[in-house]
Amino acid sequence: RYSYTPYVTEAFFLMAEGHFQNNEFEESTVIINQMVELFPKHELTGFALIRLGRIFEAQNRNEEAIDIYKTVVRTYPQRDVATQAKASMRGLDL
Repeated sequence: RYSYTPYVTEAFFLMAEGHFQNNEFEESTVIINQMVELFPKHELTGFALIRLGRIFEAQNRNEEAIDIYKTVVRTYPQRDVATQAKASMRGLDL
């Protein structure tokens, strides 16, 4: 409704996070995919992708989670989100 506001990316992220916290993984995934489509370079999209990786981990889809974390590191190499993605990868045993 207010797509011109500078807070639209944050609103998407908070919606995805809310669904994630409520274990509503399908709803969270839909919003994260919208963020990737609408805001591909925004750092909050990177944090949302980390949530997607965590969703995959919860579903025992560890290889897909690793692919997501690698994508985050590649897309946001100089940002804090890359550091979190690397830590998430180290936490997975494949």
